Amino acid sequence: MVNCYIKIARKIEKQLGCKIYIVGGFVRDKILKLKSVDLDFVVEGDGLAVADAFHKKFGGKLTVYKKFLTASLKLKNNFVIDIATARTEKYPQPASMPQVFPAKLEKDLFRRDFTINALALPLVPRPSSLNTIIDVCGGLSDLKNKLIRVLHKNSFTDDPTRILRAIRYACRFNFSIEKNTEKWMKQAIKKNLLALVSPPRIRDEFIKVLSEKKAKKILIEFKKRKILKHMDNKLALSAISEKKEPIKIRLKKLLRNFPEEKKFLFLKKMCLSPKSI
Repeated sequence: MVNCYIKIARKIEKQLGCKIYIVGGFVRDKILKLKSVDLDFVVEGDGLAVADAFHKKFGGKLTVYKKFLTASLKLKNNFVIDIATARTEKYPQPASMPQVFPAKLEKDLFRRDFTINALALPLVPRPSSLNTIIDVCGGLSDLKNKLIRVLHKNSFTDDPTRILRAIRYACRFNFSIEKNTEKWMKQAIKKNLLALVSPPRIRDEFIKVLSEKKAKKILIEFKKRKILKHMDNKLALSAISEKKEPIKIRLKKLLRNFPEEKKFLFLKKMCLSPKSI
């Protein structure tokens, strides 16, 4: 089905006179020969118009974030297509949501979290070939050397959730965290920058961890680095399986030692519904 979506993107690109690129995780996973569960497009032009064209073609649920020039289309088969106008961003203060401005692809790639996610593929020629990958941040080299690397020293200050993501990706791919990235991450942890992040954003990262096959390893690493406290230090990490499990089952196991009142308080803190368990 992915080839079908790319084929339609090529038609939309021609119809709207814009330039569309496949970016991020899909490109990374293609290089690593892994299956990707979503598709990210960046548009030099009007990304929201491209999202609307996809919605008209495929239906599904379209969520538009006009302020950030992005949209997410969840199709009936649960496949997710994220579409964004190529943009640059400015963080008014640590951990704040960014102000975004339309830009060219290269500037969009430089604003990303890690070099391995700052790769792009043009739709023409056909993106089945990896020979046309656009790599302005050294992502291909870091994939080869199995490194997680941020793009600049203020990355974790701009968005402290990148601390959680760096560890998650390192565990998922069995990569190492690059030396300077490790240093800057430790500084951000010492400054307790994750405390500035809103509960819904912490929740979203927590749920992403629970969806990982190596969730147990990731949470243990959070505990070692003294950042599990942003979820709860008393989670029963030993209870969850090393194998893939449904998120609801994992959450129930993590909370198994909590009295009912503490379970309720945890769910409230994490902005989760009682139906989550």
